[in-house]
Amino acid sequence: MKSLRNYSGFAGFFLFSAILFFLCFFCFLTGCGKSTANNGKVIRIALRSDPVSLNPILASDAPSMMANGYIFNTLVKYNENLEITPDLAESWDFLDNGKTIVFHLRKGVKWHDGKEFTSGDVVFTFGKLLDPNTNTFNAGLFKVGSEKIKFEAVDAYTVKATLPSPFAPFLNNLTLSPIAPAHCLEDQNINLAEFNRNPVGTGPFRFSEWKTSERIVLRANPDYFKGKPRINRIELRIIPSGEGARIALMSGQIDMAALSAEDMFIISKMDNASPDVQILKWKDFIYFYLAFDLTNPLFQDNEVRKAINHAIDKQSLVKSVMHNFASPINGPIPAASWAYTPDSAKYEYNPELAAQILEKAGWQKGTDGIRVKNGKRLSFKIIYKNGSQSSEGACIQMQSYLKTVGIEVKLQTLDFGALINSLYPEKFEAVVFDWVEPFDPDIFTEWHSSQCGSDGMNFMSYKNKEVDSLLEQGRTTYDINARKKIYYEVQKKISADAPYVWLWNPESAMGVNKRITGLSKPSPAGLMIEPEKVDILEK
Repeated sequence: MKSLRNYSGFAGFFLFSAILFFLCFFCFLTGCGKSTANNGKVIRIALRSDPVSLNPILASDAPSMMANGYIFNTLVKYNENLEITPDLAESWDFLDNGKTIVFHLRKGVKWHDGKEFTSGDVVFTFGKLLDPNTNTFNAGLFKVGSEKIKFEAVDAYTVKATLPSPFAPFLNNLTLSPIAPAHCLEDQNINLAEFNRNPVGTGPFRFSEWKTSERIVLRANPDYFKGKPRINRIELRIIPSGEGARIALMSGQIDMAALSAEDMFIISKMDNASPDVQILKWKDFIYFYLAFDLTNPLFQDNEVRKAINHAIDKQSLVKSVMHNFASPINGPIPAASWAYTPDSAKYEYNPELAAQILEKAGWQKGTDGIRVKNGKRLSFKIIYKNGSQSSEGACIQMQSYLKTVGIEVKLQTLDFGALINSLYPEKFEAVVFDWVEPFDPDIFTEWHSSQCGSDGMNFMSYKNKEVDSLLEQGRTTYDINARKKIYYEVQKKISADAPYVWLWNPESAMGVNKRITGLSKPSPAGLMIEPEKVDILEK
């Protein structure tokens, strides 16, 4: 993988990560780098870590995508019912059996520095995103097989996208790719540009300030094409600790914060929980997992991976770590998706079976209880994100479960950036992480063998030719019923290979001060789908 990718989402991807939590805000910029003051209504939001980049072409981690989602706009976006709706594109036409899509752009949209938004910005964005010299992990979103989607300017307000073949996730993928200004970046080294920490967008909020490890300040864009926001400033407070964010929320120091299962459990037991805070919940497209570096000889034997799966009591983890604010999962597509099937391979908790599988594979217990084969101990290290109580709790319990069957596990916590930069073949052994899936079930960039290494998000180096073929079919089939059958098979085959221990699908929750109004209904699309309509009740 190229430097600096991520999630939390994930997911993401998030990459994808992140788009599902539309909670961010922005700044006031009078030019490519000049800020101005703006006082008034302020919303303060907890952000668990600094963004990796505020350049939307480079960003794939959740904090970056959260902030970028309101500094910038996409051609199309999801509404609260998970329907594709216009954003910078007013409309679009499918031609040539879905191989050509023509976008008709809004006129009169201005960048935060006053320059006009045109088709040239769209063509520039996707040209840079697909440039192999750009340090992005999103290029696979706009490739069909190894062929790139071609973007052309028909005129100043019309863009034509030419696809090598029909590509079902195309509109979904556009929701994950904000448009960047060509005039600020065309003469820059995009990977190192000052823009990456001082961006210019078209969105409802303008960038004002970024104090690393402290806050990002975003100010209302008075010229926003959908109307001036009702609030004047948003502060994204960097609070790595979940406990710290919860305390800040309940004490009124911040107005919004994502709540973990641990937070939900503690709040449910509080006698003096703040009456000013409401908790909004929804089923999301996030899952937690234990992944392996499949280039490591230890994990190339899928019998070892299956034994690890059988040795871990996921239901117990959901109860003790997640306080039942989650559901165990068995495959790579969340249950909220229309493409989900419950028929993936299931590895029931059975430590006796796990021990039998390891014995049969030649791993014999040593005098200290840890298994050995050909002089090599059955031992590996799990890394996980610093500040994630759920990841830490799961790792500690899994360490105990695996020791019972003769597997030694060492644990190491890493800061977010260091964790992401460790996700390369031979740089990690196993990782506990969370991932945000897109609303479209296309999981090509995570699981297709072409996305291993520096070309995509398949950091665990998973390879299966049958899965590759199915993923290619799923991308090029528009019929939803046919796609369901394809992704049912994808889930079954991947789960049978046991490249992960899928752990749980959490219930997402957001604590929000009751003075905040105008939020979207709780859904995977987030609470601030239309941030310009969000307001603060005056006392």
